[in-house]
Amino acid sequence: MFGLKRLMSHVWPITLEKRKADGQWLEVVLYNGITMLNSKEANYSYGNLQTAFKRMFKEVDLMWEGVNDVLVLGFGAGGVSQLVYKYQPQSNQVAVEASAEVLDLYKRYFKPVPNTRVVQGDALDYIREENSPVDLIIVDVYEDLQVPDKFQTRAFVKLLKQRLKPGGKVVYNKVVSSNATQAQLDDLMIWFSAEFSSVRINEQLTINRFIIAK
Repeated sequence: MFGLKRLMSHVWPITLEKRKADGQWLEVVLYNGITMLNSKEANYSYGNLQTAFKRMFKEVDLMWEGVNDVLVLGFGAGGVSQLVYKYQPQSNQVAVEASAEVLDLYKRYFKPVPNTRVVQGDALDYIREENSPVDLIIVDVYEDLQVPDKFQTRAFVKLLKQRLKPGGKVVYNKVVSSNATQAQLDDLMIWFSAEFSSVRINEQLTINRFIIAK
């Protein structure tokens, strides 16, 4: 039956499950043979977001051979972590996801990401309390298309820096779709530039701005 659905998904999207959780709609969709997780306004895993990260990883040299420990803030259904595993299969990942409902859908519909320990909890609380240094931090924390305010402060940027090993890197995904979100990006760039020696932006799919800080 699932094989038939996968075949039909090349003609039109097929909804596998839809539920309201944590005050928002979540939907698992099969499209072009790929299972995706969406909110009402945004793709959370394995859709446009996956494409944006995939293109960014091709264009930005993160020197994967030196990446052993990775922290992913905003796991979703594991799309970004799957890309990290593809680039560096030997890395050990810790991935933090706030929503228990999202993780339930991940377990039901998506393949587990190898070498990845998934933690259910608030990303800010985790990074405050866990001080094990890592080589790479990926920040992809969203509620629909919005990054919660607490992840857009200089204090948060400082915490990111404190959790890195010497020479470590941060990749911060910021969607810019309005004057307000552009102003937020401008502030983030000021704070990252104050804390890191090298900061650049990689733009993908018109609205995705990846801050790369080293």
